[in-house]
Amino acid sequence: MFLLKFVDTALDIGVGLIGPKTGVNYVSVIIFGFLLPCLTTSILFFAKDKSRNTKEIKKLTASPLIGIIDKKNKLIQIICF
Repeated sequence: MFLLKFVDTALDIGVGLIGPKTGVNYVSVIIFGFLLPCLTTSILFFAKDKSRNTKEIKKLTASPLIGIIDKKNKLIQIICF
């Protein structure tokens, strides 16, 4: 059917193999796959600036708690303790 004819043979000019740079790929995988999530997690952990419950407030300060306002998750009235 089709007749293939080689016009010229491949010439080796001493450059070496042409292909992906595996060293660059490994370094980028380490940076984006390991260090970036660890950095993001540590920034989010240390940037936490609100207290979650009364135990954390009592641990941080010696002042007595006068009252606590609960979070409103439903369509009911907010209750003060």
